[in-house]
Amino acid sequence: MRLRGALDAPPAGVGYTTLEIKISLLRPISVETGPVTAHGWVTKPGRRAAFAEADLRDAHGRVLATASSPCLIIAP
Repeated sequence: MRLRGALDAPPAGVGYTTLEIKISLLRPISVETGPVTAHGWVTKPGRRAAFAEADLRDAHGRVLATASSPCLIIAP
């Protein structure tokens, strides 16, 4: 899972990097799982750091995995 929700479209000249990432695999995923959907959101935006979370769900809405990450915002 990639946590891009925090900075999908940063302003020109602004970059970011992931400080760390925590991924929790909650259920096995196989061909029988069927289609899965990733949802991502920003939990706390900021000028120097942003915090993002995401989850991966099957067609029945069951959470298969979660992830969270703080991102350092690099501005000129």
